[in-house]
Amino acid sequence: MHQRDMERFAFLFLCGKRDRAILLGKEKMTFSDLDRLTYVSDFLGLKLYNLEI
Repeated sequence: MHQRDMERFAFLFLCGKRDRAILLGKEKMTFSDLDRLTYVSDFLGLKLYNLEI
């Protein structure tokens, strides 16, 4: 398993139900969602997943 995949699974495990739906493409992402999710993933040190978001 690649580092990017491990970071993705960790972030999806830690985030809430609505954020999980956004990241999996089930709900539309707003700019404020993008800003918040990239901030949190950067704060957690998930650099590769931050770039994927």
